[in-house]
Amino acid sequence: WTVAPRARPGDIVLMYRSGTRGQARDAGANEALLQSIANIYEVTTVPERDRKFGWAAYVRQIARLEEPIRLEHLNDDLFLKDAGWLKAHVIGRPEVTVHWWRLLQLILKCNPALKKNKNFLDACKLSPIAE
Repeated sequence: WTVAPRARPGDIVLMYRSGTRGQARDAGANEALLQSIANIYEVTTVPERDRKFGWAAYVRQIARLEEPIRLEHLNDDLFLKDAGWLKAHVIGRPEVTVHWWRLLQLILKCNPALKKNKNFLDACKLSPIAE
């Protein structure tokens, strides 16, 4: 999978789905997931240079969000709405580390079952979260 060249094993990758409904149909993708973060991955290998894609690493899915984080959630959030990566339409592989804790709060608020998902908690280096 393509990742930032500085990605390292253990890093968390949020997959934002952009594109149009037509592009989703052409690719056989779920149109309902456009303009959202619906999957969370963990980098499992050091990135290697790839002629076609830039930098690539193996990843493993650690969560599929039952309630995707939609573009509206991000734009309406007081802490995220002015983020450069959001104003740039989440294109490419933006660095969101500085906003990770707020993104995590939003993810857990919209997907409370993740508070009990050991795979997700371990990858995020979190202890079990009380209700």
